[in-house]
Amino acid sequence: MSENIELLDYLRQQTRSDHRALDGQPELRQLAKDPSLDEYVGILVKLGVAFRAAEHCLAERPVALNLPGYLCRDGAIQSDLDKLLRAAPCCRPAQLELRSPFALVGARYVLDGSSQGARILWSRLRTHLPQLESMDAHRYWQVQENAGERWGALCRSLNCTVEPTHADEAVLGAKATFGLFRACFEGEV
Repeated sequence: MSENIELLDYLRQQTRSDHRALDGQPELRQLAKDPSLDEYVGILVKLGVAFRAAEHCLAERPVALNLPGYLCRDGAIQSDLDKLLRAAPCCRPAQLELRSPFALVGARYVLDGSSQGARILWSRLRTHLPQLESMDAHRYWQVQENAGERWGALCRSLNCTVEPTHADEAVLGAKATFGLFRACFEGEV
């Protein structure tokens, strides 16, 4: 019988390259380099597609462990886009299939982890694109800030030992979620 695995450490180790690959996406990197409003809207549209697919998956099944409540980003993104666009862009919906409750834990790790860089990005964006505040089109960043305040609680919940099969399921869910976001930015959805 295999020994149980420290879940949070295992997730970090097993998804480090996935995290770097997503952070290396040119459009996401553009958020830190003063995008134009049109570039920003394009990035937000792609984030919306990815969050919508992942959040749909979370809503369909129970998540393993006793995780803190999830703050949905899709509604905030759609609210911001409604204020920034006259017509919603036409996008193909993305899909994420996660069946295991522990795979959903991995998805939460990625989704909630996205809040960690948001504070830095938002401080830069609010200076470069002040119209986001004047148009009240920054709800996504407010939700990310609130989610960031919950990150410690999520990490404490993930800081547990689980059976190796459950740890592997969580890693697969995290990798699939990172892959979903990369696919949205690489134009594969």
